[in-house]
Amino acid sequence: MKNTYYFDMDGVITNFHKEPYSYKNAISREWIANLDPFMDNINLIHELIATGNKVYILSKGAKESSALGKLDWLAKYLPEIPREDIIIIVGNGKKIDYIREVGILVDDDIKNIRPWAKAGYPTIHLEVKGSRVVL
Repeated sequence: MKNTYYFDMDGVITNFHKEPYSYKNAISREWIANLDPFMDNINLIHELIATGNKVYILSKGAKESSALGKLDWLAKYLPEIPREDIIIIVGNGKKIDYIREVGILVDDDIKNIRPWAKAGYPTIHLEVKGSRVVL
């Protein structure tokens, strides 16, 4: 059965909390563009796309520079995801407000998981940042 997935970036497919972590780095386009990938989850996304599943990237960034760094990173590691399927919220928006079709949210932040689940949508909560997504 084909599914739709929304993957968070920070803590799910990128090692956003690597050292030296700071707010200055968290808004740096270059720092974000060069984050280490969590390859198990990147490979899973490649497999999901190859088998006909729909994959969106749904991530938040503090500033426009953060969003640009995320786009640079995605161009390197997940170039097969079309730009229109990449949703980067700059500022304080809620992920649930950006849903395009019913799908499974894969996220490490319970603050994103709770409203998604409350709306009746499926979720996968990664309680440990960078842990392997199990479908």
